[in-house]
Amino acid sequence: MSSSHATHEPRYDRFAVLGGGGAIARWHADAIQANAGRVVAVVEPAGLTPERREILGADVSVLADLDGLAGEVEAADEPIDAVVVCTPNHLHAEHVAWALERGFGAVCEKPVALSVEAIDDLERRAIEAEREIHPILQLRHHPGILALRERLADGPAGRATVTVDYRLDGSRLFDRWRADEDRSGGLVFELGIHTLDLVLWLFGPARDTEVLRYGPRAVEARIDLERADVEWRLEVTPPADEGGATPKRELVVDGDRIDLAKDCNGLHRHAYAALLEGRGPELREARASVALASRIRGAGMEIAEEGVHAE
Repeated sequence: MSSSHATHEPRYDRFAVLGGGGAIARWHADAIQANAGRVVAVVEPAGLTPERREILGADVSVLADLDGLAGEVEAADEPIDAVVVCTPNHLHAEHVAWALERGFGAVCEKPVALSVEAIDDLERRAIEAEREIHPILQLRHHPGILALRERLADGPAGRATVTVDYRLDGSRLFDRWRADEDRSGGLVFELGIHTLDLVLWLFGPARDTEVLRYGPRAVEARIDLERADVEWRLEVTPPADEGGATPKRELVVDGDRIDLAKDCNGLHRHAYAALLEGRGPELREARASVALASRIRGAGMEIAEEGVHAE
């Protein structure tokens, strides 16, 4: 069943990873192994580097496509419990649906889908298949965020003033599929979805949004949340050694700064520990951030088409 309708705590041991050649897949594999799970199969059309194969182990089956994985599953003595989706963003919903149709649970790197309609369709499919879909929202496990959430729970009610400011080396964001907004969802989905999830998780649902700037290298918006006014900025620059600005990832709440680039190693491990103990986020928890990202992207594309403040 989907997470919101579960009658048991999900516990997975054997995983197949789709899109096993990228850095994100490496984080997932490390987290699975750190929590006593096993990656038994990887789908990667280009194959794996020797270094990646060494990390995963010599007994991992490396397959070129989903048909190969389906055949591997049918021939295996032990079942695969869940499929981990680390493919390009526009394929997430399709690959999660593929896993559900074949009776697997699904673990998905952000953003799970690029539209609310796709999220709702996956929820329906999960209910019909009686399987779980688990989004990975690793920034919720950042120690600074956990401490902030505790302070907010204990503190007086009231509105907060919040700034989210991300400025990153954009070289990785403009290679291959990430440079194609139809495939990545643009900066909002590729870079911003986790911080949108954070502010929604901390300060409640979005009431209004104003997009101030929108382009392939910079997005800026004001977001009115139930308990906060948020200034939300994303920017990608050339590498620092090529004259680009110094990277930063920060969340500022009423003047208190949390450096999200600090203490971020191992967050996927914490996310998987929660998931395997039945404490992971439900698919419906990904819906709010996808809805807000879609709203920002839609308004931003209108701005860009009009040529106003486009980058």
